[in-house]
Amino acid sequence: MTSTLPLLTQVAAKESFKGLLAGVAALGHAAWIVDAAQGHILAANAEAEELLERKDLEGLDADDAIADLEDMAYWDGVRCGVVTVLESDAELHLPSGRSVAVSRRIAPVWLADGTPLFLVHVRDRSREHRIEVERETALAELRATLEATADAILVTDLAGNIRAFNRRFARMWSLPDAVLHAGDDRAVHDWVRMNVMDVDAYDRRLEDVYAHTLSEAVDRIGQVNGAIIERHAQPQWSHGRPIGRVFSFRETNPHRAGAPREPGNLGVDQLTHLPNRTGFLATLEDALRASRQSAGFAVLCIEFNRDALFGEGGDSAAGARRLSELAGHVRGAMRQPHHCARLGGSRFGVLIAHASEAAAEAAARRLIDLQERADGVPVAIGIGTYPGAGLSADEVLRHVEIAMHRAQQASRSSFAVHKFGFESWQRKRDRVEAGLLRAAGEGRFRLAAQPRFDTASGLAVALEVHLRWRDRELGEVPASQFMGVAEERGLVGALDDWVLEHGLLQQRRWRAAGHALRLNINVSDWQLTQPGYARRVAAALEAAGCAPSELEIDVAESALDTDPDAALAAVRSLARQGVRVMLEGFGDGTSSLAVLQRLPLAGVKLDSALSQACAGAGAEARWVPALVQLAHAMQLEVHATGADTELQCAALIAAGCDGLQGRRLGTWMEERALESWFSLPASQRRL
Repeated sequence: MTSTLPLLTQVAAKESFKGLLAGVAALGHAAWIVDAAQGHILAANAEAEELLERKDLEGLDADDAIADLEDMAYWDGVRCGVVTVLESDAELHLPSGRSVAVSRRIAPVWLADGTPLFLVHVRDRSREHRIEVERETALAELRATLEATADAILVTDLAGNIRAFNRRFARMWSLPDAVLHAGDDRAVHDWVRMNVMDVDAYDRRLEDVYAHTLSEAVDRIGQVNGAIIERHAQPQWSHGRPIGRVFSFRETNPHRAGAPREPGNLGVDQLTHLPNRTGFLATLEDALRASRQSAGFAVLCIEFNRDALFGEGGDSAAGARRLSELAGHVRGAMRQPHHCARLGGSRFGVLIAHASEAAAEAAARRLIDLQERADGVPVAIGIGTYPGAGLSADEVLRHVEIAMHRAQQASRSSFAVHKFGFESWQRKRDRVEAGLLRAAGEGRFRLAAQPRFDTASGLAVALEVHLRWRDRELGEVPASQFMGVAEERGLVGALDDWVLEHGLLQQRRWRAAGHALRLNINVSDWQLTQPGYARRVAAALEAAGCAPSELEIDVAESALDTDPDAALAAVRSLARQGVRVMLEGFGDGTSSLAVLQRLPLAGVKLDSALSQACAGAGAEARWVPALVQLAHAMQLEVHATGADTELQCAALIAAGCDGLQGRRLGTWMEERALESWFSLPASQRRL
């Protein structure tokens, strides 16, 4: 152990410093003492020299020992007179090229004469980190397995605490976002209970399943929306003993338009004491038969926003009360004889006898007005009238529900009326879904690329690639049509992986042909926040033989809203690998300084709307230079997308943008067109 002691004139101070040195030497893990006044290391123990792989710690500046952003910010604060205790995890990048996970603690200490020093403890947590990585890998594999199965899956421990479930489970039970993101097991269980036909029977059966730890069980559950669910319960084993339960769920009547006509499925909804979906359809069939000889009627499908309704917690009793209150609002808005039912979740159906379309619209407006004055829960309403909406109860209700889904596209409470021809939208969507599933299984996709140019050199420096899909029956399907279906069907992760793998293979071919261009891809919020995403990127780079610096990944700030911890960890891990991470949509009104400061970004992509407005005389044109200056002050590159005209390009260059991309500079090109572009003289591939 080496040390250089400052001149200490007081014996007590000398003795206290010697005691501090002895304590540091005996700690058993890396530690060093920092001179508060000079900011350099006075003494360090042998463990510190071994951990940091250097013998010259004495006299080293304190912020050069660990040298991460948090450490440097701490010592900057000390130099400004801010004295606090820092405890956090860090990653050491050592001279040998190794990286070591550590936990560190920096705290002020004082000698007997009041001389201030700092004691730094650093503990090697490589083993713990390895265990965490293994656990994360196992969890990622479990989640991947869960998502790969065709069934809805729920995994719990022996006490019923939730360990995992897949997206099919969330869709089957229509879990609202407030429940999905709350991390509250009780909220999930209570929401499921609210959506079963016979709550008491469900509770008794579930209690029996957990009581018989080693037994398998199969039973059928009726949902309030008319679905019949077959549930299989299996014990989960580990090292020869049961550790939990794995439940798989599958709908036995997936092609129903309404609930099956089973005697046990007729009656009232237990939570609201209204007729259920099956009872409503039976009443609707009766009305259809009667209306063929008399006047028509109107049907309303009403759905209240589940997130707003369920946002205050997972109390099933409170949820039942809210649903009953909403049912009262629905009935209070009606002025004619009507039949009201709960169709499932927060969805209600109303049949109004002898009502025209105008009368149904008036009822919808009254309900919207009542909701806005009462509790403000948004509501979407679909309207259909007979004759006109269909010839069977199932057909009428399906068309009215399609109209309701159209109403949900509005940003506030709204209603929509069924018109002939809208059912073709649902049929086309079903065809898109079927075709997408086929294409995903067969990998029948293509990539289209658009170049980005450096404004300083005028050279093309990157190619952004997007997914393209042509179906043999539907023809070319725009991404705006199939990406929403991919998200609902849980395919977006597979599509992201396909783009990454095939994009890197193309990038390798570009490099082999002498074109040193980076590959730029987008990643979905869901994929970014999945465990192990950064490791999968590293594996894809290695498999393709590409360097991390040859890859750029665009992320959206919305990923931080979805799962901030997971998104931040993924971005940091990608940046440590050397992958360039870009924030897209910069300047669209959602980007915050806090996000820019937290993320280790290489740059930002200016929102295309600002790029297209920058050549005008509006306020947006004045924002662009200010946004560019802000990003440059934070050492971030600024790249503009949507540069489609000569004037826009000139304005963006004048504003200081580092890169430009848009139709004026290069269209989206598939492989053959891209090869032709590469064959052009270099002078024709410049800005």
